[in-house]
Amino acid sequence: MTPEEEDILKEVKDLLSPLSRATLELSGEKTVTLSKCIPVIRNLRTDIEKFEPTTGISFNLRQSLLGLIQHSFGSVEGVRMFAVSTLLDPRFKKFGFFQDMETPRRVANAVSWTSDLVKRSMREQEQENVRQEQETNANGGAASGEAPASDDFWDAFDREIEQQAAQLSGQDIAGGIPIQLRMYLDSPPVKRKDNPDPLVAWESLKGEYKHVYKVAQEYLSILATSVPAERLFSHAGIIMHQRRTRLASRRLDMLVFLRSVDKETWFKVFI
Repeated sequence: MTPEEEDILKEVKDLLSPLSRATLELSGEKTVTLSKCIPVIRNLRTDIEKFEPTTGISFNLRQSLLGLIQHSFGSVEGVRMFAVSTLLDPRFKKFGFFQDMETPRRVANAVSWTSDLVKRSMREQEQENVRQEQETNANGGAASGEAPASDDFWDAFDREIEQQAAQLSGQDIAGGIPIQLRMYLDSPPVKRKDNPDPLVAWESLKGEYKHVYKVAQEYLSILATSVPAERLFSHAGIIMHQRRTRLASRRLDMLVFLRSVDKETWFKVFI
């Protein structure tokens, strides 16, 4: 191998290093949520763009990689599920998106989608509160043996006010964005290194942003890859081998579950 070829191989190795890191980020951890995809793709693209090749082969490889990333993931920030998940991750919020001329538009779309989801959650909660209050009043009147007093003159007005309040409760009328969502987005992100699990990070925030938290629970529980499921099948295959074909399904379920429990949980429970 000539010195020139050795230099080319070193540059190719350095150029492919971000791909290796991205693969480890998305499949190396036990559970990776969907919210991590956009930041990982952003970091991958940024690292490859910053690489300065000194040979023609490295330059061509760099351009090919950037073209493949753009072709495969160029529109991922415009996919509602990915964008909302990233925005609701307290580690990333608006800062997880790729920074360029189109960033404000993509972030605005994500905020709009998330705002609609939070508003829907708030309306459902308000309607549930109204329903429970009506049931309580009806049960109270039935228990006392007296029919609740009715005022035909004001009934329609009261119902309309309740419906409008359910739709507008908690919203910033000027911007049309729920106050809780705006406060959440304006607050600084939590430290990523100290919060590997976004749902655990939400535990300290859910009291202040309860409606946003309800939506976050739905989107942050989505896995980014099928790696956890594939690992589960692999573990089941290791346990249920040819010499243990008479293993009952119930016992297999218990063994697979025990195999999936991490060491930290074991030590928390039994020590």
